[in-house]
Amino acid sequence: MSDNIELKVVNPRGDIEPPPIFAPAPRLGDLAGKKVALVHNMKSGADTFLDAVEELLHTKYPTVEFVKGYTTTINLAKEPEFYDDVARSCDAFVFGSGD
Repeated sequence: MSDNIELKVVNPRGDIEPPPIFAPAPRLGDLAGKKVALVHNMKSGADTFLDAVEELLHTKYPTVEFVKGYTTTINLAKEPEFYDDVARSCDAFVFGSGD
């Protein structure tokens, strides 16, 4: 009788493609006169955090224009139109997550 047992381990989810990788946008030299999107995920405290970010940035860069918005996900693939609109209409983007 042989004591050798052979097992094959498989992933029940199959082959998983990695998500696409995006290079970050180049940094802005200055925020003066720029439009900054402040977006949060509607979780508790996220809007308060972004209010503080807005106040700090406005103190340092008084000519910054802020655009506020929210989304229910940070997954770019789930709401591509939302993030495309933000990218087209703003120079910078800050995402705040609560909890």
